[in-house]
Parts: sequence; C-alpha cells; structure tokens
Amino acid sequence: MRASDKALWPALSPLLDRALELEPGARTELLASVRRDAPEVAAALERLLTEHERAVASAFLEAPPVVDGAPTVLAGQTVGAYTLVRPLGSGGMGTVWLAQRSDGRFEGNVAVKLVHLAVLDREGQERFRREGTLLARLAHPHIARLLDAGVTTGGQPFLVLEYVEGTRIDQYAADHRLSVEARLDFILQIADAVAHAHANLVVHRDIKPSNVLVDTGGSVKLLDFGIATIVDPASTGEPGAVTVPGARALTPEYASPEQVVGGPITTATDVYALGVLMYQLLLGDHPTKASGASYAEMLRALAEHEPARLSDAVAQRPADDPETRRILEERGTTRDRLRRACRGDLDTIVSTALKKNPSERYQGVGALADDIRRHLRNEPVSARPDRWAYRARKFVRRHRAGVAAATVVVATLIAAVGVTTREMITARRERDRADFQRRRAQASSEFMRNLVTQIGNKPMTMREVLDRGRVALEQQYEGDPAFIARMLVALSGPYRELGDLKTADEMMARALQLAEIQRDPELLATVHCDTGDQLIDERNFDAARRHLAEGEQYLRQAFSPETNAECAIAETSLAVAERRYDDAVRHASGAVTLLEQAGNTRSTRYTSALTNLAVTYSTVGRLQEALTAQRRVTEVSRQIGRAKTTAVVVSLQNEGGFLRRLGRWLEAERRFVEAIELARGGDRMGRVPSYLLVNRARLLVSLARGEEALALLQQARTQGQILPTFEALGKLAEALVRVDRGDVIAARALYDELQPGRTALPDAHAHGVTILGARLAQADGRLPEARALVDRAIEQSGFPRTLSPAQPELLELAARLSLDSSDLETAIRRCQDSLRVADTQFGRDGPNAYVGRAHLTLGVAFAAQGNAHDARNEWERAAAILEPSAGASHPWTVEARTRLAGTH
Repeated sequence: MRASDKALWPALSPLLDRALELEPGARTELLASVRRDAPEVAAALERLLTEHERAVASAFLEAPPVVDGAPTVLAGQTVGAYTLVRPLGSGGMGTVWLAQRSDGRFEGNVAVKLVHLAVLDREGQERFRREGTLLARLAHPHIARLLDAGVTTGGQPFLVLEYVEGTRIDQYAADHRLSVEARLDFILQIADAVAHAHANLVVHRDIKPSNVLVDTGGSVKLLDFGIATIVDPASTGEPGAVTVPGARALTPEYASPEQVVGGPITTATDVYALGVLMYQLLLGDHPTKASGASYAEMLRALAEHEPARLSDAVAQRPADDPETRRILEERGTTRDRLRRACRGDLDTIVSTALKKNPSERYQGVGALADDIRRHLRNEPVSARPDRWAYRARKFVRRHRAGVAAATVVVATLIAAVGVTTREMITARRERDRADFQRRRAQASSEFMRNLVTQIGNKPMTMREVLDRGRVALEQQYEGDPAFIARMLVALSGPYRELGDLKTADEMMARALQLAEIQRDPELLATVHCDTGDQLIDERNFDAARRHLAEGEQYLRQAFSPETNAECAIAETSLAVAERRYDDAVRHASGAVTLLEQAGNTRSTRYTSALTNLAVTYSTVGRLQEALTAQRRVTEVSRQIGRAKTTAVVVSLQNEGGFLRRLGRWLEAERRFVEAIELARGGDRMGRVPSYLLVNRARLLVSLARGEEALALLQQARTQGQILPTFEALGKLAEALVRVDRGDVIAARALYDELQPGRTALPDAHAHGVTILGARLAQADGRLPEARALVDRAIEQSGFPRTLSPAQPELLELAARLSLDSSDLETAIRRCQDSLRVADTQFGRDGPNAYVGRAHLTLGVAFAAQGNAHDARNEWERAAAILEPSAGASHPWTVEARTRLAGTH
C-alpha cells in the first residue's frame, strides 16, 4: 500500500469492506459515487480493488505468505500459540481465521484476527501490544472476550478472540419473530456489556448488527469490543474520552456525528450507536435513511438529518408496502400495535440516544438501560418531560421503600375483600355482597390516599411508613377487628425484616387477641400458624409447636385451602428444623396439592408453596425434584406478571444452585447470569444482592474461574448487608480458590474460621469444609490425614446404607487420594462407588460434571494398572460428559482430551 493510501485509510477501510461484498457492476457504481465526492479516496480505493483482483487471479492464497517471519501456507500454520484452521471472513481491517490452541494448554476453537499492517505504524504496533492487555481484562457474559493480542516477529498484528457460533442479531430477531419487548431485552444485554467496558475505560466505537451475534443459547455476544481502540493510532490510552483530531476508521451507517467531524469520542459515542441499533431492531429502518447512499451522502445525513420519531416512522409506512408487511411479520405484530408500542417512552428514549449533540444524549449507557428497564416495568423514564401524570408516579419512585410498605397494606386490604366476602356468602344476598365489595375497595383507596398524604414530599424510612400505617389501621378500622387482625399479621413481617422482633411479636399477640374475640376459626388458624412460623425463625421450637397444634385444632372447624396451605408450610419449617425430613416433604407437597385442588395456581401464595417444596426437596437431597418444582415457580411467576420481580430473581438463583449441585454447571451459569441481570435492572443503582453474588461465586469456583469468583466475593463484602450464612459460604469458596492458586497459608486461615462453633455454615455444607481440609492436608503432603478426613466424612454420611448428593464428590476425592498413595484397588472401588451413587442421586436428565470427573479418575487408575483399553473408554466417557456440563476449556475436560490424545 502506498504511503498516501495509508493516510487515507480511515476513509478507505469501510469503503473497502463494502466494495469487497459487492458484485463487479455494483462496485463500479460505488466507485463513481465516491469519485464525485472524494476523488483522492476513489483513486486509492480503485488501486486497492485492482490489487485485490490481481491477487485473486493469481491464486494468492496458494502462495506462501509471510506469517511470523517465515514463508508458510496460512492454513495449518501458527500465529503465537494458535494454529490457523480456515478463514472465517475478511474486511478492511484484516482477515479472521478459525484457529485452535497449539501449545497443549487447552483445546477448543478461537477466532484469530490478522490485522492489516497498513492499519498500524511502528508506534501503533507498540500501543497495540500495550492495549491488548487492557482489553483482555474485559470479562462479561455478553462480550466475545479478547483472549490475547500481539504482534509477530514479522510485524503482523493479531488478535485472539472467543469464537462465537451464532446469528446476527437482526437476522435472529427476524427469524424468531421477536416482539418489541424481546428486542429491548437484547438491547439491555448489549448495554450491560458496553457499560462493563466503559467501566474499564474502553469504548467500542463500532456497534452494529454484524458485530452482535446471538449464540445457540439465545444469548447476545458483542464482537470486536475495543478493536477500534486498539487499532486507532491516535488513541491516548484513555478510551473513555479520546480526542480525535481527524477522520477515524468507522462504519458510516453506525458512526456518531462527533466521529465524522473529529470531535471527542466519549461513552456517549456508544450511546448513539446503541440508539441506531435500537431503531433498526424495532423498526427495520435506519434512523437517517442513509444506508445504501454514497459515502458523502451518508456523512451529510448523519450530521444534518434529524431522525423521525419511532411512532411517526411506523405511521409513515404504507400499509400495503411489501417491505412494511415483512417488517411487521418479523415482529409478529400489526402496524397499529407497533406504533402504539413505540409511542411515548420509546419515542423519547431513542430520540434522546440519537441527539446530534453528545451532551444532550444519555451521558452513559447505564442511564439509557435504566430508562429501557423503567419503560418495560411501566415506570416513568428519566428522559420524559416533568408533566403532572409523571409527577404522581415520580412520587412512588422517591418513596420506593415507603410505598412498598403501603402496597403491602393495600394488597392485603384487597385480598381481605375476597376472604371477607366468602364469609358473608351464606349470610347476605348478592346485592349485599356487591355493596360490601364496593365499600372495601373504597376503604382500600382511602387508606392508600391517607397514607400517601401523611408521607407528603418528605422522604421517609420504611420504619416510619410502617408505624404510620399501623396507627392509621387501628384508627380507621376499629369497628372491624377481624380485618385489623389480618392486617397486623401481614404487617408484622416487614417489622421482622427490619429486625424489630419486639414490635412484630406485639403485633402478632394483638392479632391473636382480636381473633379470639371474634371466635373466627379460620382467622384463629391463620394467626396461630403465622405466629408458629415466626417462632421457628427465632429457634423457639417448643412455643412454635404449641401454636401450630392450636392452628390445627381450628382448621378442623373451618376448612380453607389457603389457610391449610399456610399452616402446612409452617409445619414444613418445623419438621426441617427438627430433621424430620419425611414429614417435611409430606407437609410441603400437601400445601401445593391443597392449592392445586382449589384451583389456586396463579397466585403468589401458590409460588410460595412451590418454593417451599423445592427447598424442602433440596434439603433432603432430592435435587432433581427440587429443580422441577423451582422451574414451575419461575414459570408461574412470569405467567402472573411477576417476570421482573425479586421473586423471579430468587427463583432463578435457586435453579442455578440446584443445577450446580447436580453437576450441570454451564446450565447453572445461565440461570445465575439471568438472575443477576434481572436484579441489577430492578435496582436504580444497579446493585446485585450479596447472596446472589456469593452463590454465583461458588459456581465460578466449580467452573475453575477463580479470579472472577474472588472479584464477586469482594464486591459482596464491599457493599455489605451480607448474612452470616452467606459470609461463611463465601469464605469456603475463597479458600478453595486459594488452594488452587497454591496460597495454602490464606486457605488454612479461612479453614480455621470455618470450624464448628466459629461459623454460621449450614450442616448441608459440612462436606465442603471436609474437602477443603483434605486438600490442605494433601498440599502439605499429609496424605494419610487427608484420606482419613474424607473416609470419615463418607462414613458419617451414612454410605453405603444411606445415599446423598454429597457422596459422589467425596468418593471421587477419596479415589484421587488413593491414587496419590498408589492404592489402585481402592481408587477403582471408590470411583465405581461414586458413579453408582451419582446414578441414583442425580438421574440422567443432563450431563453431570461429578460423573465426568469420576470417569476421568477411573481411567487414570486403569492406566496405572496397565489396562489401556478400559482407561481409554473411561476417558472417552469423561470427555463426552465434561464438555457439555463444565465446558470445553475446563481443566477436567482438557485433561480428559489430553489423555485421550496420548492413547493414539
């Protein structure tokens, strides 16, 4: 390439990309268009195209190009530690190859991008090395991660990226006829990825449909993240705010106005690109109608043309136009419905993202994402004008905690309508019942209005709102003691969550007093069972047992499926606390059956009963049944309009926890990611609950991603409000990572803190502490002590008389310790025991990492015996199980594949 052409490269690169995709006739038209606007650029482009045609005619790929300083054929040759397999594509910036790691560290596919030498001068090559390290730190589930970057000794820059097998986002959305809401969910996934990069001082600068793929699991992956930052020779190393004095490599259709005029590139640049992508995903149109125009026309439109509002653009489309029909078909909607979906908030959100002046846009991707989430939750968006209707809803946002408490009051009032009405069916005529419902609804509205009036514009704490609500309740409804009793039961829960057990107990005692005055059996059963449930939480089992027995007596006088189910759930808690596990399962399943028989399967009462059943199954080791019940919770919650609530966050993380214990780690990872994204979207500060961070960190330890696990644990500790149980689980996870890293001193200190009497670690996790102790002893060379620890834990678990989900992992560890002691017979027996228990405990519903590891260890034992045939069979089984359960790059999978390769 001529030196003069290099100077024009920023303008040439996108044009060359387009030209290479066109047929010869279309290329001629493109050249003519560019020649009118920019003769120098057209001449350079024509020279490059002529060289390209000459190279193709000479079969240049068959010639020996220079890679890493040596003349080689590209396919089959190495770039750094990677072997090139086949080309995936090419463009103005370089060529992309499918490649595999060739130094034996792991197997699996990657994408290697060979960047054209014309892109970088000598100084740029040095910066390329430096910034490759920065970008490699980006770790996000929706970013196709940059794994490596370097420059060969021959001066050829290369990037090594995660290989994503997927479909362009616009094509995927069309193929699956995704709704507006589903397309916005994709935008949120991209926004989360971009926000992560911005937090690490990296701006993408080239967000477009071809750089966003949807993988086979339906998850978005953003490609080429930060490539513009690496290859831009004017970068200062601070991509969060890079001053660009001249033209830069860009894709005109997706560039921001400041990129065209040479203004500062900031995080608002990516906001604009997301606005363009959102416009196209929702409408199928480009906001400036610039696609397909000449280069100059595209840039002019970008700088001058104001995009039509989304809803206006829909209205302007001819109804009988084939293109309109295609767009509507791909979204499974009609023109009127699409216009209504876009009108209002979406119009405002997209228009704000597409402002020409960066200072008028959302100043961060997080702000854009927050408004999208608010729109999806039917909440006011920040970009809307402050009109009267919005002021009312903004009041709710200003007093989110207080209104949440008030909502509990109102929801209970509304629920009381149904309960009280049923009590009066036999005593009043239909007219009286209708009158009663109307009166109660009016009371509910009045109560809410009065409570909000009392709150006023002054911010109030949750406690202050509860106190005022309790006083108002007693004053306004003193003539309805049954109603007050039910409300006191409902409001005692929030007091308990605030840690005010004294007030909560007083309210329950007052509720019981009122119920006894009424002599209402159903009300008395409700109060006694709720009181018993709360006493179980306080570990006061004797008092709890007395209240539950009282509740049972009253239930015999007045059967109610809902009240019976509540009492059954309380009985479940007591049975679990007293380790009467058969009784616990009977009570938990009984609560679900009662509600199903009553047709009550679309309520939070039903999802609570199902969650109780799932947790009970998990406690007694019936993990597959626990997973089935929990999935039903998630499904029902979404069906009844609670898809964006904390209840679904908890349900998804429970699913992830069950899948982790079942050894289905990749499935578990998807659940945790979904739960975290939902939790972050539901918090205006973007925070994630500490319990969720700790539980995902535990999964990351299983996935051998220790650094990510430690980062999440540190985040959980930093934000505080971590319960003692999760603090203990976090210490166990950290200790296991420390052992893996060889930091035995730190791991041993944590192990000491996890000993009985010094921790809040539940009994169900005791085997994890045993495994940690055994690994510490093994690291110190104390094999007999390590084996004794594990053998004792296996015996205490009841094996072989009683089987449990913890045993396969303990038995497999015992096998490995036996191998280290050259006790091959014991190693083989322990592996076979592990497989037998796993088959019983985990079933065959999915590949199980613990089973895969047992096959791997069994193969090692057979090989040590000289039984190569059986060893190979076991390693084949291990590899086939571990890859889908733990991942192709997991150390266990790599070991299985490596051992298999050595048998050829």
